[in-house]
This record gives sequence, structure tokens and C-alpha cells, in this order.
Amino acid sequence: MSLAASLGAGAKIGAGQGGLYEISQTFPERMRVMFLAEEIAPVKAGLAGGQPVLGRIPVRHPLVWTEG
Repeated sequence: MSLAASLGAGAKIGAGQGGLYEISQTFPERMRVMFLAEEIAPVKAGLAGGQPVLGRIPVRHPLVWTEG
């Protein structure tokens, strides 16, 4: 079964930028959307001059963005 058939009637699938897919669908009524934010952060230190390992971790506090 294709992805379009799984989503149901009215769903349009297109190739977005960077190898991502865009799914566009009109719903009969407005719905509130929620998402759980994740932050990209070091999960393992780079010992002996190695590169740190980055991973996604759940956000549990307000993020503060700084330029630079």
C-alpha cells in the first residue's frame, strides 16, 4: 500500500528540500497541533581530542538562543 493511500483521500505528497517529504491535506475542521520539541546537543564527550557525539534530547526547559 502506498503512503498516499495510507493517508486517505485528499492528501498530497511532494518532495521537499533536503530529501524531506511534504504532506499537504485539507481537513473538514480546524485542529490544534502540538509537538514535542527536541534539542540537538552533545550526548557523549569527545575524549582525547575526538569529536563529541551529537543527539536529540527532549526539551525540558525554555530554550535561550544566542547569536554567535
